[in-house]
Amino acid sequence: MIKPKEYEIKRIDENSFEVTIKVNPDLFYFKGHFEEQPILPGVVQLGWVYDFCKEVLNLELSGNIPTIKFTAPILPKDEIVLKVAHNHLKNNVNFEYDILNTMSKASSGRIKL
Repeated sequence: MIKPKEYEIKRIDENSFEVTIKVNPDLFYFKGHFEEQPILPGVVQLGWVYDFCKEVLNLELSGNIPTIKFTAPILPKDEIVLKVAHNHLKNNVNFEYDILNTMSKASSGRIKL
């Protein structure tokens, strides 16, 4: 998965972290994903969760995604925060994308380990 050009990782504790991302408008994934108004595909949002979990928490996630909701589109030039928390007891990862410039939630979900 191609990561964004500008991002900053903030470790909250041993089980959680946040990534602040400036969504660059020339990101490869915007091409062909709606010409009139490009949006960041959901599969990319999931891919970033997988990639950052591996990088920060050294976790390999499976493809089992029992819960996911997309509530607002992520647009070029948006500034977003990915929040991730690993729940050891339930053996899963919870995530949420918030759009800072509109103060709205873009998506959230749970991925099993």
